[in-house]
Amino acid sequence: MHGLPLQSVNSSDDNQYHEPMRLQVVVHAPCAVIQSIIEKRPILKTLFFNNWEILVAIDPADNKPYRLIEKENGKKSAHFEELKIDSGND
Repeated sequence: MHGLPLQSVNSSDDNQYHEPMRLQVVVHAPCAVIQSIIEKRPILKTLFFNNWEILVAIDPADNKPYRLIEKENGKKSAHFEELKIDSGND
């Protein structure tokens, strides 16, 4: 199991101490720069790839949001994909 242990949020099978939440981090920087920093620091990989924190980058090149995802290519590595935002104006 990844993330918060059930004992840290549940007082019983039916009752919670609090609603489990994740920290969302938003960084305004090029995705490539953020990616290289994460690749060099194992603690950041642990925080993001085990879903303790969610990282969104706003790339200044196009001002679009990108979400960090884990890419499996023989080893775990950082990768960004464009975050689609639903404006609710259907």
